[in-house]
Amino acid sequence: MGNAGLKRWRAAAAGVFAASVGAAQPFPGTVPLDGTNDLADVYLSGLERLLLRETSQLAPARERLWREGLNVCGQRADAWLVERRRELARRLGVRDGMGRRRHAGAVRGGAGPSNR
Repeated sequence: MGNAGLKRWRAAAAGVFAASVGAAQPFPGTVPLDGTNDLADVYLSGLERLLLRETSQLAPARERLWREGLNVCGQRADAWLVERRRELARRLGVRDGMGRRRHAGAVRGGAGPSNR
């Protein structure tokens, strides 16, 4: 098959594929996505609504937790705050290398972050 024949074969295959896709029936209980809206915009709008709803539902519980934690007297309140800060740092992935051992592979006196 020559180059021209291959091109004709590809064009015919593309036409058959396009016709079969256009004639495809949706699954039972579904409708095709043929809206004029940008699907990414629809997705992000739904995600925003979900996050706002979840945040508004969690706010009272978070307020109650902090109120109870801060009502603890003296040293216990300080320890509670330290624990909350540690948990926040863990969730955010914050790393503080001050006062910790160097990485096992680091060379003493090298140009690592702890030697700057």
